[in-house]
Amino acid sequence: MKDGGGGDEEPNTAHRKVKGECDYGERCYRKNPTHFQEYEHQHLNNLLQHFERTGLQTLPGDLKLKVSRQTVIEQLNIIRNLKPSSGQNLATTETRTRISITAQTTDDSTEVGKPNPSTESSSTSQRKRQSSNKDKSSSENGVSDLKRRSTSQCATGPKCSSSRSSLEGGSNMAKPNDSSDVPLSSEGHRRKMQEARNMDEAMKYFQEVKKRSQGSICEKHQAAAPYFFFLTSVTDSKKTHQEALSIQMFDILDPSLGDLECSLQINFMVEFGWLMAQYYTAQQRGKPITLLYGEMDVVNLKFPNVTAVNVKPPSPFGSHHTKMCVLAYRDGSVRVCVHTANLVESDWDNRVQGVWLSPLCPALPLDTDSTAGESPTNFKHDLIQYLSAYRLPEL
Repeated sequence: MKDGGGGDEEPNTAHRKVKGECDYGERCYRKNPTHFQEYEHQHLNNLLQHFERTGLQTLPGDLKLKVSRQTVIEQLNIIRNLKPSSGQNLATTETRTRISITAQTTDDSTEVGKPNPSTESSSTSQRKRQSSNKDKSSSENGVSDLKRRSTSQCATGPKCSSSRSSLEGGSNMAKPNDSSDVPLSSEGHRRKMQEARNMDEAMKYFQEVKKRSQGSICEKHQAAAPYFFFLTSVTDSKKTHQEALSIQMFDILDPSLGDLECSLQINFMVEFGWLMAQYYTAQQRGKPITLLYGEMDVVNLKFPNVTAVNVKPPSPFGSHHTKMCVLAYRDGSVRVCVHTANLVESDWDNRVQGVWLSPLCPALPLDTDSTAGESPTNFKHDLIQYLSAYRLPEL
């Protein structure tokens, strides 16, 4: 063995592989230990160091995350287990157990990474406002707050008056104008004013988002026959906003395509608030939604019109990667959409995604043969078989 003068430290570092940073950064949802052996995740390393330095046993309530709290907890435990046991002792089994239990019992009914309105301090609100150094960032904070409080109402302001009904209807949360609302204490007043400002910012954000897909979706769909294939518009590429084959998520839900009665959303990753914002933008508030997902940033949903089911793959190395939706209209017809994007903002923002939006499929008479309405590719048969494979009563 060569004596490099490093003593016993040489064997530990001579063949150490330099890992590159994961391309997904803070949006990484992987929980496979092999992935963390191959790629660096600096934000998780920093968080783990913060755990060790402060002795925290759970994620801070005001921590802004891009994936679910449970996912981050599992990732932290994976990284910690991959650390060498010699030298620094990064965590004990007792601490690791407490963190996991806390993550499972934490109430994540609000959007991940955003503080609950009842516990948000004025300093936190001030800190968030100071961190918004761009108009777009400010708008995103506003729409994020709207996503988190999508069952709440704004308190004042003419720009909010048309949006005072619940974003999804039927909320069991107290509204600011209800008699059950708390008195206007200084803290309550600050919270109300913040909600009003965030609602105003959200309206500006929605108006800006609508510009990303210009033109009638009906005309676009007719012009796209017979393939009906689209690409998503790119926020930073203005020319894609006007292209005949560019669409956005809210276009798929547009009322001009049919009088929506209910919808089925099937996807891998879901940012619940962002998804609700798409229904809001498309003027489809309160419509029943069945949501099958693999990963979502919110648990304990309190929306009476949303039925959410977490799909558990039979294999520990599997994941629920389907990305599609079925739109059911009041006249009995349906429309199927298959696309390549997760239901997360980043996938629909500056990434090009493929979208196939089917023609309208009218309802068949009850006494029709099961093969009626079939396509040359047997798509109807395959779709029914696929949905049946879930074995879910919700379907």
